[in-house]
Amino acid sequence: MAGKGWIKLHRKIRDNSIFNDHQLLRLWLICLTEATHKERDQIIGKQTVHLMPGEFVTGRFEIRDLYNFGLKPKEKVLGEKTVFRWLQTLETTGFLTIKSTNKFSVVSIDNWGFYQGEEVKEGQQTDQQKTNKRPSNDHQMTTNKNVKNDKNEKEIDTTDNFTRVERAYATIHKTLGLKPIDWPIVNQLLEKGVTADLIIEVMEEKHAKKIQEGGTVNGFSFYTNAINERFNQGQRNEGRLDFLNDL
Repeated sequence: MAGKGWIKLHRKIRDNSIFNDHQLLRLWLICLTEATHKERDQIIGKQTVHLMPGEFVTGRFEIRDLYNFGLKPKEKVLGEKTVFRWLQTLETTGFLTIKSTNKFSVVSIDNWGFYQGEEVKEGQQTDQQKTNKRPSNDHQMTTNKNVKNDKNEKEIDTTDNFTRVERAYATIHKTLGLKPIDWPIVNQLLEKGVTADLIIEVMEEKHAKKIQEGGTVNGFSFYTNAINERFNQGQRNEGRLDFLNDL
């Protein structure tokens, strides 16, 4: 049962791929409004479940009933298997974590403490931030990284670039976005100085070629070597150009 009060919802949710899937967006908002805002104990049967902020207890039938509540006409009503599968989709795309027993599941909203709790000062991290390093606009905002080149220092904010890469990946692969396992890979490339344009260009080329060959791409790591090769080639070309300009 959802508690009283309000939640924070950043406008940048509109930039996330989930915004265009009204069914998943509905389920995500249900999860946000079900989550407890304070640490507490909940009795489930004869068992006491200790909940932290951003967590709630549910089950296949409970989450189904929450999703279907108020929906009309009847053809919009969904079964428990479908709704729970969508809940698992939110987990695989990094919105939440599900810990299940044979009687119930505890759902934890990833980064709840960052975007629902007290304002975090620059340079500080919540416990959830430390365990979930996604640099997306609607979840965690990454800090700026200073990247040196031969001539000056440039401050690069990888947040918007990450969002661009994720949205391009979602479009190319017809999915919600990057898998959590791929987030640090993308972040490292951006911090290294690889542009979002280069990453997207390589993804489009490599994916089209793989599909033409009759294959499939299972994750962002498929593109990593090609991205690094093109980036390194560009760096070498720039070095040669600088050498010629110095003559």
